[in-house]
Amino acid sequence: MTHSNSQEHTIYRDLRAQIQMGFFDYGEPFPTLMEIARQYGVSYCPAQRALKMLEKSGFVKIYHKKATVITRKPYTDYLQSTAFRERIDALADMNKTMELISPSACFFSLSHLDKGFFQNSEYEWKGNTVKQLYSSYLETIKTLGNQMLLSFYYDIISFADSAFLDILYALLGERETELFMQNILAEFRQCAADYQSGHIDSAQQHLGVLSERFHGKIGEYFRNTDLHSGEGSGVSFTWEPSKGRNRYFDMIATDIICKINQGRYQLGGFLPSYEKLSFIYHVSVSTIRRTVSILNKLGILQTINGKGSQVVSNGGPQLLQKFSEFTLDANLISFLESMQVLDAFSGPVIKYTFPYFAGDDLNHICKGARQKDHKKALETVLSNTLQVIVNQCPLNTVKEIYSKITLQMLNGSILRFVKTESRQIPGWRKIADSIVQSCENRNAAQFADSFHDVVQAAFILTKQLLSDSGIAGAGDLE
Repeated sequence: MTHSNSQEHTIYRDLRAQIQMGFFDYGEPFPTLMEIARQYGVSYCPAQRALKMLEKSGFVKIYHKKATVITRKPYTDYLQSTAFRERIDALADMNKTMELISPSACFFSLSHLDKGFFQNSEYEWKGNTVKQLYSSYLETIKTLGNQMLLSFYYDIISFADSAFLDILYALLGERETELFMQNILAEFRQCAADYQSGHIDSAQQHLGVLSERFHGKIGEYFRNTDLHSGEGSGVSFTWEPSKGRNRYFDMIATDIICKINQGRYQLGGFLPSYEKLSFIYHVSVSTIRRTVSILNKLGILQTINGKGSQVVSNGGPQLLQKFSEFTLDANLISFLESMQVLDAFSGPVIKYTFPYFAGDDLNHICKGARQKDHKKALETVLSNTLQVIVNQCPLNTVKEIYSKITLQMLNGSILRFVKTESRQIPGWRKIADSIVQSCENRNAAQFADSFHDVVQAAFILTKQLLSDSGIAGAGDLE
């Protein structure tokens, strides 16, 4: 099936993975059309299309006014399938990434739960242990109201399919795997109880132990197997944060216009090459060509054969009205969500990646932090750090996550034109000094803590700005 990031394809892939993992093997009914729509927060139509796709693929049979019946699983033995072999290197990389970030993401989610969440009858999950664990993670993420984080969870599950579960079966056997998963589920719920009873440090440490136990066991399989995708034949993990229509070229065009108005690209000067822009924005060269074509038509650029794309006009802030879709509430909320995802992931990612930061990378970050304009300094530190992670982290799944976050944050480019009374940020000098000190001393833990403060400052600043501007939903994210 051709990859698509539409709502119905997301639902299709997730339900397909649930069938493969055996969530309905013990007499549990397949969800009804209305239950699917409610579970995924969509209207009737995409839920119906997803169900029809499952039937067309031969996995279910839909009966009028009767329960949908599962006819077969996608794979009889997933670990022996071509699909698994094509993904094995990406799955090994994903397993390392999830071991790294899942404790932080789970802790972040737990910190936003209402007290008594797991005692609420609405969340009394039924079914086999794996399904209960899946539901537990899913419902904690849903409480955040962050669609980007939710889409990440769905894309991870869809790509992994039943691989991690089947690996446990191969290593431990069916009975021991069930006991292993029961233990993981019980301890995860205990972590939530510990957090809600005020034992926060204990809960955080316990989540790290759980992640190491689960992903460490699966890592044994990947370390000991001789199977590999084969050079050039492997399938890579792809995350699409926005389920629906992504127009990255419009987002990039908006960002370039902003940079021209800021003086970062001078009138009469030339933009970087297509290849360089492709590297900066983590998109294909064809996307950059389309971006430049738009800017040529708007009279911002003029492409000169043999020389490149020359800046011939700044267009002025009024030009951004032509990109009205990027002033929509949903796009600005997406920008805010991207910073919340950074808050959830970045601590462990930075600690892991920091040893790979080059001297020049650290110098650029320090130079950005020292700028007198606090807001410009914050933006520079944030963007430079994201670029270094994308370019230097040895884990491809992390690179994919942060390249997409970088693109999603372009939705906030238009905010640079919003005039605010002060360019000073309370507490910024202390944050900047810590950033500089951690770079000079190559202290990963200090840099991670300082970057967390940067993200928090950016989140609070943006949330306030959007709330003051009347953007619906800005106050819902914590």
